[in-house]
Amino acid sequence: NGTIDLQKLMFASVKKEPVSDTAPWSYVIDEIFLNDGGINFTDEVPSRNVEANIDKLQIKLNGISSNPKTAIDIESSGRINQKTTLKLHAQAIRETLKSKGIFELSHFSLPLIDPYIEPSTYASLRRGDLTLKGEYSYTPNETSVKGKIALADWVVEDRRDNSVLLGWNRIGVTPFVYAYPENRLKINQISVNGLYTNALIDQNKTLNYSTLSKAKKSEANTTKEKSNPFGIDVVKLAIVNSSATFSDLSLPLPFKTYIHDLRGEVLGISTTKDVNTFVRLKGGVDQYGSANIDGKLNTNAPKSFMDMQVVFENLELKQYTPYSLQFLGYKIANGKLFLNLGYKINDGKLDGKNQVVIKQIELGEEKAGGSPWPMRLVVALLEDGEGVIDIDLPIQGDVNSPDFKYGKVVWQVIGNLLT
Repeated sequence: NGTIDLQKLMFASVKKEPVSDTAPWSYVIDEIFLNDGGINFTDEVPSRNVEANIDKLQIKLNGISSNPKTAIDIESSGRINQKTTLKLHAQAIRETLKSKGIFELSHFSLPLIDPYIEPSTYASLRRGDLTLKGEYSYTPNETSVKGKIALADWVVEDRRDNSVLLGWNRIGVTPFVYAYPENRLKINQISVNGLYTNALIDQNKTLNYSTLSKAKKSEANTTKEKSNPFGIDVVKLAIVNSSATFSDLSLPLPFKTYIHDLRGEVLGISTTKDVNTFVRLKGGVDQYGSANIDGKLNTNAPKSFMDMQVVFENLELKQYTPYSLQFLGYKIANGKLFLNLGYKINDGKLDGKNQVVIKQIELGEEKAGGSPWPMRLVVALLEDGEGVIDIDLPIQGDVNSPDFKYGKVVWQVIGNLLT
């Protein structure tokens, strides 16, 4: 029921005494010291019990007195579940509620808090190590926290089928500053090593990430806009040795592609300010292909400004047979695909200049029921003498329009080309 069992022991027999008119006691205590203490904590409120065994607990208090303006010096350290270490050295003044200090939390195991997030999400913290070091300053009107964070060996799974959603070897945040009442988190650099993401569209055409929340849609849409929203500013995001898997099970034949050796950087990220964010990423696609992303956008409002160039080279067309079978009515036996996609958005107006180059395409079997397109004739007409198809596909539209769907516009352009 959320109550702490110690409350029954401490306050069960307490009786209210009449207020005395005598002057309060004055006192000075030079030092209070606890050595090698221990606490066994069990929380039975979540569906799975949370157990934290704290040992090697040391607490040292200096300068305690009846004068509320006197600063109390606090030193504390301990160990949680024989792995996590916690250290705190701080000063506190009671009358003005001021406090400042330094802290260190090392190798905190994230699965310990998984029972607390289980009621709201299907994402599960299966593995993860958190280290946090820094300093803080607190008053009722102003608070700041400065430090650095290391997130190591993380694995996030979908608790419905235990499939891996997300993971990384290490993420370093150095340094960060949070300030209140500005309510902003400023980060100099986020370094990501070994990031892995697994995106999957199921047979109902639903992306796995979109169904992780357990909150009902009616509840999710009732959030009111805050007058002082929490903002994040990141000077640099650096990515190395990362990868991603994308699967689509909604097609006649299951599709899967793998992006590997992903590396690059993103400069100037802001969630609440209108600034240009510069993106430069590259990686490999499946066995022989490559991908490059270069450009800039407004991360606070990407529909207001974007100028991105996305280039895919040497992609195996046979790999995309599930899509060609679904939309064109033919399997692909062989061929190479090269894409040069340009996306420019200004005030919601999309002007896309896309070049599609197909080399040595060989069509395979036609799907049962036939194709809506005369594909063999189309290929013969579009190919040059060296078996190369070079097509420009301009895409235009208003991304703010409720009727705008990028995929629909693309297929309209392709349909016009084929007919």
